[in-house]
Amino acid sequence: MQEKKEENTRLKIGLLLAFLVLATLMYFLLDSRKKHSQEHHLQLITERYEFAYNTIYDQYRKFAANASIGIIERYNLKSIYEQLLTADIEEKNRLRSKLLADIRLRYERLKNQGDVRQLHFHLPDNESFLRVHRPERYGDNLSEVRETVNYVNTVKLPVDGFEEGKIYNGYRFVFPVTSIDQKHLGSMEISFGPEFLTTALMKQYEVFSNFFIKDSVVKKKVFSNEISVNYQKSLYDGYLCDVHVLSKLKKLPNVEKFNQIPQSSTVESVVANVRKGTAISFYDSVMDMVFTSIPVFNPISHEMVAFLTVRSHPVFFRNENRYFRTIFLLSLMLLAMGLSTFFVLYNK
Repeated sequence: MQEKKEENTRLKIGLLLAFLVLATLMYFLLDSRKKHSQEHHLQLITERYEFAYNTIYDQYRKFAANASIGIIERYNLKSIYEQLLTADIEEKNRLRSKLLADIRLRYERLKNQGDVRQLHFHLPDNESFLRVHRPERYGDNLSEVRETVNYVNTVKLPVDGFEEGKIYNGYRFVFPVTSIDQKHLGSMEISFGPEFLTTALMKQYEVFSNFFIKDSVVKKKVFSNEISVNYQKSLYDGYLCDVHVLSKLKKLPNVEKFNQIPQSSTVESVVANVRKGTAISFYDSVMDMVFTSIPVFNPISHEMVAFLTVRSHPVFFRNENRYFRTIFLLSLMLLAMGLSTFFVLYNK
């Protein structure tokens, strides 16, 4: 009798140990499956927003190209640029005033209907001839600040991409201006603020999107009195927010969700990965929110100078966690029932 009790005790201990070992194995197997599934879904989310980003960008590239052709032809830009080649200061001022008077209404329409932020005309030596968005500032040389302008006036080919300027940042679409006999006369640009991308993404996917620029790039290039006007400190160390993007965000419903601060680990992961130049998504389990970051590069230097973020709230992760808990608990119950049944049958 005593031996039977001891045998049962040993069996119970053995079954308990078996339960713990098998339960642990099941947990890690199910957790591994869950993590793999989540990583795959995060990759799909990243690809979705990268594709959307590129699609929106291509639409605006086509818009800028068509608008530049219309401006060059409608406002006789080639003739003005040819006159500028031999113009003195007084003649430059006259031509500048004339172009501004002629094109200002067109710029206002482009700004209000097409999200254009900057309309800028440059001379062949990279001198700023006319900023329609800030006409009182002209005559400064852009060679050291605007790589895209220098590129177009040197290579005489169009270029586009994100670049910080002396007043605003923007997605720049810079085009050469050439005479009928193909002589290079200078360049012009049509630029859009990053809010055209963030707003389009938010409308299309019902997400929150923001844009962050390296503060070192801003401090290096922007007129000192313009920084506080156009930028604001962000939660990402070393990066600033564009106030025009923020103003669009503040108009959204449920904006209080956007104001929630993510876990420090999420913030650190976002910054670390954009520095590597890779688009990636992270799931913040506390906020139940996915953070997608897309790095943005200068088109000439290829330096990572900014990044765009998307905060989305997919139900996939809640469902996946619920599925994990359900399957794990059911597995524990079945395992416990199986071991209990074995114990009962063994003692019959």
